[in-house]
Amino acid sequence: MVRLIFSVIILFFVGCTSEKGRDFSGQEIQGLASVIRMNAPAVKIVAADYFSNTELIDSVTCSRGFSVSFSEGMIALSAADTAPHMGVVNCWLKGLSYDIVCFKSKKQAVHFSLKSTAKKVQIAGEMNNWSPQKFEQTAPGLWTLDLSMDPGKYQYQLVVDDVWQLDPGNERTADNGNGGTNSLLQVGEIYSEGPSQLFPSFNPEHMEILFNNQLKELNVFWENFHLEPFSNKKKYSYKIPQEAKN
Repeated sequence: MVRLIFSVIILFFVGCTSEKGRDFSGQEIQGLASVIRMNAPAVKIVAADYFSNTELIDSVTCSRGFSVSFSEGMIALSAADTAPHMGVVNCWLKGLSYDIVCFKSKKQAVHFSLKSTAKKVQIAGEMNNWSPQKFEQTAPGLWTLDLSMDPGKYQYQLVVDDVWQLDPGNERTADNGNGGTNSLLQVGEIYSEGPSQLFPSFNPEHMEILFNNQLKELNVFWENFHLEPFSNKKKYSYKIPQEAKN
């Protein structure tokens, strides 16, 4: 019987490593590597959390949209604004790539500005539990605020010299449920389409995964190794590593 542990993740881009000539017999990570969840656009990871001997790390690479470097036992990882939500960090030891899944922060930078001669400008809304948050006066008559926000829709108002008002720089509004309106902000994209249904099947040499609607990307891991697919419009096939058959 084939014993194969795999995880499937839908992405926007494919970044896989060739299986040709790849030797899976060595294991420098004990068990499955923990996922890296970035809580900021740039983070640092302690390599010793994954590898008992970090001196064996030759280099570190990553998938498109992310950048990475390795120095003094620390992995510095950053994600561009255009990076997909998920990437892969490749740690190279003894010529073998150990592949660790990383998720970039969902938060996006949002810039608010208001031209006003007011003495005080604040914002209150669903992004801060309706607790007024101060703008900074960055130039005469110009007030600005930069926030890091999760994707979604947010109702809010500006508070200008303690007077609540709609944002004159945003035409979108929403009913506040009390007979009035609030300004409405959408951060990022909101997806309404449900995930694809996946149907895996096995034979002694290959694993095949069928899916029932459009799939932008499929990633499969065995242990801590990212497997390369052979794909067509409705099916991905993966060669099963010899070590998974034991």
